[in-house]
Amino acid sequence: MILDEPTASLTEQETAILLNIIRDLQNHGIACIYISHKLNEVKAISDTICVIRDGQHIGTRDASGMNEDDVITMMVGRELTALYPSEPHTRGDEILRVENLTAWHPVNRHIKRVNDISFSLHRGEILGIAGLVGAGRTEAVQCLFGVWPGAGREKSISTASRWRFITASRRLLRVSLWCRRIVKKTASCR
Repeated sequence: MILDEPTASLTEQETAILLNIIRDLQNHGIACIYISHKLNEVKAISDTICVIRDGQHIGTRDASGMNEDDVITMMVGRELTALYPSEPHTRGDEILRVENLTAWHPVNRHIKRVNDISFSLHRGEILGIAGLVGAGRTEAVQCLFGVWPGAGREKSISTASRWRFITASRRLLRVSLWCRRIVKKTASCR
């Protein structure tokens, strides 16, 4: 049996159930190739671990004699001593503030897909929007650019943070943006 990233969309509880099923199959003589980037799962389920980097076989070892650091070293080709080095960071100017964003379904306008979201974004920050499939992540961002009908207050959008679309560069990089309209000096894209 070959399983390629079988737990990518599973909860911890579902993952535990799957790993127990795989162990049960192993006890019944079924062999399994388990492909995953989740090293804790690979370590928990494997008898041997094979590492491939850039299409090359780096090594195959007994899993009981390896820890996660050993696997990582084989994967990247060096020891990772400072995984997240400390870097000074000063918060930049606020470039976007969204308050009470609500998005309605484009066909059934009585159905709210996003309800009362507020956030701000500062220069140099990365804002991550997370949620399960169907939670409204995409709809929230599309609502900001006018793709989805919505309401809310955008207190400020910095005029220095305009979107720029360079056609020749996009064509060269094979980037395709479906621009529908211009909203508040930004392009509405999907």
